[in-house]
Amino acid sequence: MNERVNDAANSAYVENAMFMESRVVFAALNITGSNNDLASWGLPLPTDATNFPSQAEEVASRAQANTAWLTKAFDLANAKDAAAVVLFMQADMWDPTANLSGFDALVTQIGTLAAAFGKPVLILEGDSHRFKVDHPFSVDAADAAAHALHPSTPVAENVTRMVVEGSDGRTEYVRLTIDPKPKTGSIFSWDRVPLQ
Repeated sequence: MNERVNDAANSAYVENAMFMESRVVFAALNITGSNNDLASWGLPLPTDATNFPSQAEEVASRAQANTAWLTKAFDLANAKDAAAVVLFMQADMWDPTANLSGFDALVTQIGTLAAAFGKPVLILEGDSHRFKVDHPFSVDAADAAAHALHPSTPVAENVTRMVVEGSDGRTEYVRLTIDPKPKTGSIFSWDRVPLQ
């Protein structure tokens, strides 16, 4: 089944896209770096800045759209008995070198929805672009530091996060395989592939 989802109420956020393929829900969200765009836009603003929303308006409007989109993604996954959910975003919401407070509500929402879903969830992020795979909603010793970066982080052992390559002069990509009916192992597997 291939199903595409629209969101008329938040149609200004074309970055928010969703589809279901092979029993997996894929949802892209407009979650930006720079502390979810709370970092100052700086001065001077462009001369036409009054023609555009203020930073506070942009953050609030985008947050409302992302909150609705996350709910819609997991509602679809539950309604269609999806095997997994994959979330795409720019922001690295667990980069310990950055201010992360702008992501607290999103982290709580994602963890709560993922825990209730109970099946595998994969978060694909960029921003810091240093390859990493972890489980930031787990309280296991290996992931406890990431779990502690946001207050009120729910426990959701079914979530895997991958930050994709892009910094440090690396020239490789990640080949992701999603098998909704794996004979053994995880529904998600990947290889880091050097470019030739």
